[in-house]
Amino acid sequence: MKLAPGAARQEVFDRWLVRWARAMLTTMRTEVLLQGELAPAGARPRLVIGNHRTAMDIPLMLAHFAGAVVSRGDLESWPVIGAGARAAQVVFVDKDSTSSKMRAIRAVRQRLRAGRTVSVFPEGSTFAGDEVRPFFRGSLAAARGISTQVVPVGLAYPPGIEYLEETFLEHMRRYAARPSVRIGMVVGAPIALDELGPNPEEFLRGLVQQLVTEARALVGE
Repeated sequence: MKLAPGAARQEVFDRWLVRWARAMLTTMRTEVLLQGELAPAGARPRLVIGNHRTAMDIPLMLAHFAGAVVSRGDLESWPVIGAGARAAQVVFVDKDSTSSKMRAIRAVRQRLRAGRTVSVFPEGSTFAGDEVRPFFRGSLAAARGISTQVVPVGLAYPPGIEYLEETFLEHMRRYAARPSVRIGMVVGAPIALDELGPNPEEFLRGLVQQLVTEARALVGE
């Protein structure tokens, strides 16, 4: 079956995106211990949700799911990853700006309506440890009214590698100083968003927490 010109361009772009993201993981000597099925995107749009711990979560999600990622606004100015993120059409959002959040919601809805995959980190920031913090209420608002599948993901990193009170360059230097970084990544089964009831954020937080516990067992640290 011959693809329409727009679909063909999107397919080429997604292949480039995956190659770029995998190259970033390789460059940073990152080994991904994957558990769960990486089903290809289907006819329905996908919203991939996970916990957020390091700057490498961006290429990690893109390498495995392609599509787009919603990320903190200052990522746009980060060296190397920022340039790649702009080329990858990352949706940047300043969580302290109402107008920025509204623009991000519109951008995500546009991508979902086009049948694409979007990865989000509903905790809203990076944290240390395996406790999944409360998801922002409304973090799934962009998908309301759109027949969307939600794919939960749990990530576990070596302790002490998280991106916290430091600059981006300091964080990346610490990350790159390790001989290698092993990430546990557990992918859950897709769930229809409209089946999750009135408080999907709390339900999905609990589900991601279970997956993080399984991911920690893979890493063994």
